[in-house]
Amino acid sequence: DLDDMPCPGPYDHKTGCSGPDMCMPMSYMGMNGTECPQSCPMTCGPEEMLCPGPYDYYSGCNGPEMCMPMTYPGNDYNQCPSNCPISCGPEEMMCPGDHNPTTGCSAPEYCVQASYPGIDGNTCYANCPVSCGPEEMVCPGMYDYTTGCNGPDMCMPMTYPGKDFNQCPNYCYANCSPDSVNCPGPYDEATGCNGPEMCISQADFDANGCPNM
Repeated sequence: DLDDMPCPGPYDHKTGCSGPDMCMPMSYMGMNGTECPQSCPMTCGPEEMLCPGPYDYYSGCNGPEMCMPMTYPGNDYNQCPSNCPISCGPEEMMCPGDHNPTTGCSAPEYCVQASYPGIDGNTCYANCPVSCGPEEMVCPGMYDYTTGCNGPDMCMPMTYPGKDFNQCPNYCYANCSPDSVNCPGPYDEATGCNGPEMCISQADFDANGCPNM
């Protein structure tokens, strides 16, 4: 058939033999009348995995399949399982999977909504979640009270050095509203540690200033 194309038969890596060739349509219909080019099936090796080709959400076409190694080297001779690439939609963004600093392996990528509604019709752009180390903590991104948008999350050390080799607990930043004031937390002279920041009203600040100051 003039509308077909020849594709090689599947290859058996153990025996070195190939299966019979096959005929496949040269194209297929995607979205909105788009004619998508066909790709021959892939035959992957024994230490490879078959991954689907990237999907085009505008045309409805798939890219050619691909072979990827089943594992990749992590930390301390650890072998990490591979993950196939993903295709996110036109209103999504791709985020990397969590990274494990102990093994050196990463979880699969994933898709999140690229934007979300803020205040007064404002459009906020999303941020990928952060992956913090074992001695870090996740702190929420700063909230913009004007737009209704959140900044990206951040990683902060869980402790910091105080006096006499004391390790002080860390705290996330206070995100105060426009009608309040950010005040530092109380300071402990004995340990050299600061308490968490606090938000106090503008009226209280005007009358008394920050507490513990």
